[in-house]
Amino acid sequence: MDYDKLINDSGMYLYRDDSFNTTSISMCFDGEIGNRESVIYDLICDYLFKANKTYDRDTINRKAKELYGLGFDATNSRIGSKRAFYLCIDMVSPTVVEDDYSKEAFEFAKELLLNPDFTKQDVLDTVKKERISLIKAALSSPSKVARDLYNSTVLPDPTLEYEYSTDMKYVEDIINSVTLDEMKELFEKTVSDEHFFRGIMFGNTNIKEFKEFRKNFPFKSKIDDLDYSNKQEPKEGVDVIADDHINESTVYITYSIDKMDRGTRQLLRDILNGSSDLCMDILRDKYGLVYGANVILYSYGDLFTVKASIDKDNIDKLVEATDEMVSVIQDPEQVRPLLERAKEELKLADYTMSEDKDEVLYNLNAHIRNMFPGFDYNEFMKNIDNVEPEDITKVTKTLKKRNVFMLRGDAKWETIKR
Repeated sequence: MDYDKLINDSGMYLYRDDSFNTTSISMCFDGEIGNRESVIYDLICDYLFKANKTYDRDTINRKAKELYGLGFDATNSRIGSKRAFYLCIDMVSPTVVEDDYSKEAFEFAKELLLNPDFTKQDVLDTVKKERISLIKAALSSPSKVARDLYNSTVLPDPTLEYEYSTDMKYVEDIINSVTLDEMKELFEKTVSDEHFFRGIMFGNTNIKEFKEFRKNFPFKSKIDDLDYSNKQEPKEGVDVIADDHINESTVYITYSIDKMDRGTRQLLRDILNGSSDLCMDILRDKYGLVYGANVILYSYGDLFTVKASIDKDNIDKLVEATDEMVSVIQDPEQVRPLLERAKEELKLADYTMSEDKDEVLYNLNAHIRNMFPGFDYNEFMKNIDNVEPEDITKVTKTLKKRNVFMLRGDAKWETIKR
């Protein structure tokens, strides 16, 4: 990956890679933080391509097919302490199909992405029902419920109450209270030069197509950088929530850990969940305690969390086995062979990365958005063989257990059978 190939036009970047048959475009806007804002962004993403000032839905579908299956998407996500709102376009490369249709495609995309019609109450009503139905379906999964209860209990954040709520009445009430005027106001505020952060046009493309795109999407970033850091302090102690509708229990064991760079995090993640799979090796293969387990290493917070699905009677044994797993990554001699394996795995992933469009795009976006300040992926890979066990243990030595959370499955067999 050659960062020197990036061409920057006021925060919108071009990166040409003719090994792919497609062109992918994404524009990232710095979104507003808050529960109501999160709800509105979700509804905007669902609503955007269903109500347009220029085209009806049948015309949109027909025209997209005519333009070689032109694809559009609007999404939003939390990145550390920030909320990102994305507008995306995917298209078959005009060069590949030998048809320079880019002018028509970008003009069409402009109408779809920038001219939604926020007057269609019937569309909004349908979108709300669909969103509520999706959330209800998701909350039928014990794993989803456990995740949400863990986050709201152990890592409480008043701005994420909606995102991690298991209270369907609260969720339905806040979704149903959103108005078209609110959606219009937040969309127009966010999709603007003031909130445009970075964007990239990637794949089999050229300068001519990039200029055509910029005629229709001339956003210019006024934001130098964003601070993604998320200083979450976990609630101390033990939290157990009983649920007599489920049998399997889910446990989260949360530690604080020293700040680490992205490279150390990638190596440690591979040791724990990847090539060595130390987490499952100890918790399942050695002690037979878990149905499934993994370690969560937060990119923007100094936390280390073990998540495991267990029988509720095994909680004490799980805590002991987790302590053993932690002791392994605190010992340079025990870490050494695991680290060597992780290095080889990351080198292999780097070698094959050029074949994975999503992976290339992620690393390019991480670079242009400065998502990991002070970290240079290319430099890290160039010097990966110089990483020593002590580079790992200097951050793991300070691991401190802060919380044990359990969603305890108390259902009896008769309850499950019914």
